[in-house]
Amino acid sequence: MKIKIMKSFKYLFFFLVFNLGISHASVLDQKINSGMDAAYNFNFNKASKIFQQVAHNYPKKPEGYHYLSMLYLWYYLGSKSEIEYSSFVRYSDIALDLAKRDLDANENSDNANYILAQIYTLRAMANAKKQNSFEAFWATKKAVDFYKTTLKINPKYYDAYYGLGLFKYTLSFVPSLFNWALKVTGLSGDKIEGLRLLKKSFKYGKTTKVESAYHLSRIYVDFIADYDSSEAYLSPISSKYPRNIIFNYQHALLNLNRRELNKADNYLDKILSLRDSKFVQTNSFAFFLKGEIEFRNNNFAKANEFYDKFLTTTKDFDYSGIAYFNMAVCSFAMENPEEGKKQLLLARNGNDDIPDDNYAKRRSAILFENGISQHQLKIFIANNYLLSGNYSKSISLLKPIIDSLNESDQKGEALLILSDALLNVGRIREALNYSIQGAKLEIKNEKWIYPNILFISAKAHKYAGKWKDSRQILLEAERNNDSDFKDKLTPKINYLKKQLKIIL
Repeated sequence: MKIKIMKSFKYLFFFLVFNLGISHASVLDQKINSGMDAAYNFNFNKASKIFQQVAHNYPKKPEGYHYLSMLYLWYYLGSKSEIEYSSFVRYSDIALDLAKRDLDANENSDNANYILAQIYTLRAMANAKKQNSFEAFWATKKAVDFYKTTLKINPKYYDAYYGLGLFKYTLSFVPSLFNWALKVTGLSGDKIEGLRLLKKSFKYGKTTKVESAYHLSRIYVDFIADYDSSEAYLSPISSKYPRNIIFNYQHALLNLNRRELNKADNYLDKILSLRDSKFVQTNSFAFFLKGEIEFRNNNFAKANEFYDKFLTTTKDFDYSGIAYFNMAVCSFAMENPEEGKKQLLLARNGNDDIPDDNYAKRRSAILFENGISQHQLKIFIANNYLLSGNYSKSISLLKPIIDSLNESDQKGEALLILSDALLNVGRIREALNYSIQGAKLEIKNEKWIYPNILFISAKAHKYAGKWKDSRQILLEAERNNDSDFKDKLTPKINYLKKQLKIIL
């Protein structure tokens, strides 16, 4: 059964890419630990040799085959090569058969249950990536059941909390379209509970500390926008395993969210310098992020170069819409409207399940029809200054034109950028006034402006010491956060709710 999975579920199991918990079989610990240490640092030749040796020395045990399957799944996720996927299935099938035999021999073995949980976790992830939704849910159910059985047998098997925590967190993103699957399988999601279980695994687990740290770092960015906590989890593992492309990529994303573009760029350069042939799609996304950095720095020619590298190397349509849209803005800024119009047309061909691409598709049609005016171009440039931390330049560009903007969407977008920039330089009263002004506008097309400007207004009220008003405005922002960039605003709302002592 193959169903197209929406964005929030399609990437659900990306969180599980480092499901590397090591079994507690003491005889195998040393070899497995050595192999995983090599894998963490992306020394795959060494890791593969170690796991092959484990499989050779212990042909009736599932561990060697399981960890070999894990490597091939990584390769598939990083390259989308069907050859790598076939190798994953082959080794996973062998591991599953051997693990079932171990369980038949001793159904009360915590280790036998745990290795089965791991095997099904990887199979869930593979099926989700393949968009085999029904198979993904059933593999998830089996994994969760085996994790729970592991803990029932041995409540101190803390590494099992890692798997349970990840599933609890990621299943909370399943859209209503798949509620039937949750009901049939008895699964449920809970972000707060997932976060709690991951923290437990990080604190007490024996073999899942690295994976727990990585996922906690992701969650603190994607769910709470607590960038300092994210850094605290990510930096130690990133320093210990400097060749790990995924850790470097997460560090780049973290610094983009912090608006520290130079730091983000350094991590992306590191990824591209490693030139790992097993992770060509990750390399492609690194080109996309470098394009984003140059775009935010208003280096339009360089931005287009990197976006073009991304578009010529990517193996799917994800983020191609927003890449073409930004390229169009660059072309208009460089006074090449003919090229810009071509790119606006191409911006409609992204992945509709990606919010950025959906935004690009809708807005490119409007701009293609009406063109990009000089005022609109200034708004785009001012937003780039904002996202690069150049708040004074953003303010200087928008303040002279703000009163001359008559179209409500255009004015709302400008007021949002201006109030955000003013807030970041401590001009709280002005930020308050502009955000309140923007919240009163009747937005026609760009519905994402309203909740975002309410959020800035809530922050401004908090900084002004008006906590009661801030809470009310923030909850209003949350109620209206159901349009483009919802996923980007939600963690910021959660972080401010935490500061205002509102229960998440």
